[in-house]
Amino acid sequence: MTSFLIIKVSRIGDTLFATPSIRAIANTYADCDITVLGHRHRIEVLKGLPFINQLGAISKRTAWLRGWFHHKQYDYALVYGFDEALIKYALRVAKKVIAFQQNDVKLNQRLYHYITIPKQQHSIMVDFQLAALLEVNLNNRRIAYQVLPEEKRVAQARINADIPINVFPLIGIQMSSFHTKSYRDWPLENFVKLLRAILDNWSDAHF
Repeated sequence: MTSFLIIKVSRIGDTLFATPSIRAIANTYADCDITVLGHRHRIEVLKGLPFINQLGAISKRTAWLRGWFHHKQYDYALVYGFDEALIKYALRVAKKVIAFQQNDVKLNQRLYHYITIPKQQHSIMVDFQLAALLEVNLNNRRIAYQVLPEEKRVAQARINADIPINVFPLIGIQMSSFHTKSYRDWPLENFVKLLRAILDNWSDAHF
């Protein structure tokens, strides 16, 4: 059984963007074992995915404490990002480490493979460049997310309490992004036009 360690410490969106590559690895390497380590507040979005065997949290602050007294427990590690502590942790616990080119020449020499991070590509394809070094094919670019039973129960309870029965279609709208990146927000007037267009086609729509 081939074992993989995937390290992706990032926000929710970028964490999910890694799922097509992780799934592609699982589909290419039959009966493999995949462990994913990520940000402690983001890793939960990967719970329930059938192609991930183990989930855990890690950060650049905690990574330097880990992996000193274990044998090489993973065959491969794929590290996304440029935190030296995460790279060095992967080198301690994996036989072969694949990552983007780091600023440290000596650190790059210790990697099994590395590439310069591709530019002007979607994050899904950027992440896939590391998996491609293992001759993995990306046949499905759709992100993977599994709604957990408890999440579904809470959401349904909220809908039952706040929304009329048998509304269709029921549409949820996220109107703002991170406060530090408000420049990415879609203008309010565009939302108004979109909702009006939907109502022109589905007069019973609920937002």
